[in-house]
Amino acid sequence: MKKAILAIILIVALGCGGVCGYMLYANAPEQKIIGTWNNDSAKGLYYEFKKDGAMSGKAEIPILSTTTGIDGTYTLDKKTNTLSITYQIKSSLLSLETDYNVKKTYEFTKKGKLILTDENGNATTFTKAEK
Repeated sequence: MKKAILAIILIVALGCGGVCGYMLYANAPEQKIIGTWNNDSAKGLYYEFKKDGAMSGKAEIPILSTTTGIDGTYTLDKKTNTLSITYQIKSSLLSLETDYNVKKTYEFTKKGKLILTDENGNATTFTKAEK
């Protein structure tokens, strides 16, 4: 009887540990950022973050009737909540070949938003796209 009770306790403890471990993994910033994020204030602007550290995006420029592509890489620093992005803008109309390096603090809200804030305190809010 004691062995059965100990076995049940062990199974429950392992199950709880597995669930808790998965929740920590799923809520880690490097997992939460994966996917496509639409800019809430600029229609047509989005970033896509991939598991391998690559990122891409698009920005519609209505005044010029063009779409600009963004290709680059990103890293997250969990200690400082900093997102570092190195990217290049690609546009046939603008023909830009400049590399950009951007650092912003990141925050994931409880409502599923991503807020990126630059060094001047300017915040931009993104919503994760539906799969």
